[in-house]
Amino acid sequence: MTEHTGVKLSGEPQLLARYRSALAALPVTFRENASATVLALDGTDPEWVTRIAEADPVAVIVVDPVATRSTPGGAAVLDMAWSGGPVGRNVPQASDKTVGLVTVAFELGQEDPRRFKDAAVDALTVVVRALGGPVKFDRWRETSHVVVASGQVGEATLRLSGLRSKAGRGTARIVLRASATAIEVTLPGRGAAWPASVCLVDMDGARMLPSEYSDAHRTSLAVAAGATANDLPSFREATEAVLAAQGARDAGLEGMR
Repeated sequence: MTEHTGVKLSGEPQLLARYRSALAALPVTFRENASATVLALDGTDPEWVTRIAEADPVAVIVVDPVATRSTPGGAAVLDMAWSGGPVGRNVPQASDKTVGLVTVAFELGQEDPRRFKDAAVDALTVVVRALGGPVKFDRWRETSHVVVASGQVGEATLRLSGLRSKAGRGTARIVLRASATAIEVTLPGRGAAWPASVCLVDMDGARMLPSEYSDAHRTSLAVAAGATANDLPSFREATEAVLAAQGARDAGLEGMR
């Protein structure tokens, strides 16, 4: 158990190390909440789903959760590279409200341990938070280096693409296009030296919103200490859509043999 001024944080040592600097950077008003107990779980272990139900702290943070067919119960804050940060949690709405086209494009480096399905779920969680659901893919093509998919999110057309390359920086770009406006969101990867950005585009031109210099670790920890957030519903919607698309693709490939 590692204790800081006003917050109790427990979990595996390698996870706690990630949050020490995040705790130090949070304001004193947060650290005065002495009753807050936060449990950090390693999401790369598929058993994180069952460990949430067994845990009894004030809040749970799951770090880099992998997509799983098991339905997570309870409540948890999910610390993911793109959807865990301040911009990924609060994408502004289009002024004319009706989004007709959503494009999601992400890139992974060769050393990035995430599989395409986990990266896609991370990015789609941002979209589900912004627009709701449901999400459904009618096409999913994937190789070792590229994934391309299309479908629907709510009433909007969805286009998703991902690339793994030596030049990949772990960045995701999400664009929500309405009839007269567009919202362009760029989300950096873990450890990036630049912040996420949001650009609003309308008939008068493009306008950048003020940058928020906070990473997913710090943001998720602050959210978890409030003990009011639950990221599981949006994560579940994104996960079920991606796994269903992959399952349909695999079934089609099996039928061709």
